[in-house]
Amino acid sequence: MDLQFVLLVLISQRWGWVLFGGVGCLHGNALAGEEASSDCGSNTFPGLGTGISWLIKPESGVVLRAEVAKGTGDNSAFYLRFGHPF
Repeated sequence: MDLQFVLLVLISQRWGWVLFGGVGCLHGNALAGEEASSDCGSNTFPGLGTGISWLIKPESGVVLRAEVAKGTGDNSAFYLRFGHPF
């Protein structure tokens, strides 16, 4: 089970600010022979991130995004991607 959100705020015609986040839940480990559980408990993993987007080619909608994200513990990431994830 998971829940996600993305907010894109246009700063100018070509620049935007992105805020995203989500929370996921693991329900057991089928590979280890554990049964699935409906209780997330300590298997809940939230994450939050932000970044900027630049519309490289307005006529075709090509976007470059640079983002940083933070999850639980020392789980963090930097993303550089073309296009929107959704």
